[in-house]
Amino acid sequence: MISFPFLKKELKELVKTNKLIIFGALFIFFAILSPLTARFMTEIFNSIGGMDGFVFPPAVFTDSYLQFFSNHSLNVLVLALIISGTIVSEKNKGSLSLVLSKGLERRKLVLTKLFSYSLFFSFLYWISVAITYLYTYLLFEEAYIEKLFVAFFTTWLYGIFLIVLAIFISTISVSFGMAAGITFGAYTLVSIIGSIPIFNINRLSPSYLNSITSGIIYSGDSSHLLITTLSTIAIILILIYLSVEIFKNKEI
Repeated sequence: MISFPFLKKELKELVKTNKLIIFGALFIFFAILSPLTARFMTEIFNSIGGMDGFVFPPAVFTDSYLQFFSNHSLNVLVLALIISGTIVSEKNKGSLSLVLSKGLERRKLVLTKLFSYSLFFSFLYWISVAITYLYTYLLFEEAYIEKLFVAFFTTWLYGIFLIVLAIFISTISVSFGMAAGITFGAYTLVSIIGSIPIFNINRLSPSYLNSITSGIIYSGDSSHLLITTLSTIAIILILIYLSVEIFKNKEI
C-alpha cells in the first residue's frame, strides 16, 4: 500500500523543513491556551464590570474543551493549507520526477504522502489533547466527562478529512496559490453545508463532526454521530481513490 523508504524520507523532510517545530509549537500553544482562556477570561471580564453590566457565570471545566475545539479548527485549517501545496510544489520543482525515476509507483507515492501527513497530524493532535486534558485538571481539579473521547475522536476524524482533501486538491492544481485557494474555498463550502439543517443535509457534511462537539460535551448527545462518521469516511475513501487515479494520469 505505501512505500516505507519513501515514508521515512517524508517524515525526515517534515523535521528538516521545521514543520514539526512550527506546527508542534502552534498545536501546543493552543492546547495550553484553551484551558487558560476558559479558566480566567470570565474573571477578567467580570473584574472590569462585565459587558454592559452583564456578569458572566463562573467558568466550568467543560469550557476548556469547547475552547480547544474552537482553536483546533484554526490549527487544522492552517495545516491543510500548507499540505495542499505538497504535491504540486514538488512537481513544479522537479523533485517528484526524480523520485518516480527511481521506481516508486505513483499510487504508492500518493498513499505514502497521505499516510505521512495523517500520521503527522495525528501525533500533534493527540499530544495537544493530552496537554489540554492535563491543564484542565490542574486548573479546574476535574477533567473527565462521559463521551469525552468521542468528542475528541470527531474532531480528529474531521482533521483527517481536511488532510485528505488537501492532498486531493494538490493533485489537481498547477500552483501552490491555486491549491491553497481551492482548499480554503472547499473548507468554506463544507462548513456552509454543515450548517444547513434542511432535510438534515448538514449531518452528511464532515464539518458537522466539528459542530456536534458542543452537544457531546454538554449533554453527551451523540445520536447523530454514526451517520456523519460513515459519510465522512466514505468521502475520505472517495477522495483517496480520486487522488490516486488523477495522479496516475498526471503529466509530471
